[in-house]
Amino acid sequence: MPQGKSSMDKESSNRLDFVNYLKNSPLHEPYYLTENNVLSFHWANWQESCMFQRNYLYDNAKSCERLFELNEHLDSLKETPIWLKNRDKTIHTNIYDLYQCYADPRMRSLWFDRSDQEVLISFGTEAGPYQALTSMRWMDKDVYTSFIHRKILTQNQQMRTFRMNSKIPAKCIIDNSPFKTFPITIHQITDHGLLFKIPSAKKIAFMDDSKSIHIELNFRPFIEVIDSNVEDTLKCFEKHNFDIFSEQKKSNDTHCFSLDQHVLDKYGNKETFRKSGHSEFYLFTKYRDLTNESSSHRLRKTFRSLVQKFEEEFGRDLKESA
Repeated sequence: MPQGKSSMDKESSNRLDFVNYLKNSPLHEPYYLTENNVLSFHWANWQESCMFQRNYLYDNAKSCERLFELNEHLDSLKETPIWLKNRDKTIHTNIYDLYQCYADPRMRSLWFDRSDQEVLISFGTEAGPYQALTSMRWMDKDVYTSFIHRKILTQNQQMRTFRMNSKIPAKCIIDNSPFKTFPITIHQITDHGLLFKIPSAKKIAFMDDSKSIHIELNFRPFIEVIDSNVEDTLKCFEKHNFDIFSEQKKSNDTHCFSLDQHVLDKYGNKETFRKSGHSEFYLFTKYRDLTNESSSHRLRKTFRSLVQKFEEEFGRDLKESA
């Protein structure tokens, strides 16, 4: 953040930073909003910034270079051979075509969502070793995301409502057991709910077999900035230590919410687990599924105010840049 400037100068600089991010940053990079990186934004997470990128892409030669670099990166995957096998035949193809197929809903239903036969994949030779295609162990989230970015820029693709990325730690407590307590991360904040990142399949199994799930997080900074402007919000988030496991953490900083165990079966969560492979998992929960006697009524209002103030700020930025 710029230092030593008037409030008006800072606001002007922030607007220029956001527009410059859209115009000049590599397409995979996020826009970091705080120095501690707890809040960030990516252009693909909002329909307005998607349209800005798409329009700017064809109006500016330098922006076309970014798409060319993205295409080059993805085309290099054609050099990695794979073999797909079912009980009838074996197909020799490449990892590029696999991601292309998975990114196409029609082809995904043909190869990935079939229950009548199992498709196997080999990265070695036609002789194997093979693994189940549906295990998703082959999936690299960053590579798949690059395919989605290209679809957004070049095809008719459904775009998202505004959401912010975050790296804010939280604590998941299963059945009130210290042996089933583990760190998770608030990965995205949306108008309707939170997307949590969970570190392993074992933790998902804990949640799936649980009698109770509690999420503990440092909610106080969010409460403090509910009526603040963007500049003051960022200052607040930069000074806070969000480490939920810190022994120095004040008890009145943290709030514990009960999570409806059935949320694992809602909102496509089980499908998201399957897509995520075996490294990290994503669990979406609406605010109404997180309950707390003292804070539930504020949870949705507080998080929505954060999302909306940045959506309004970025909307002004785009309007002024037009």
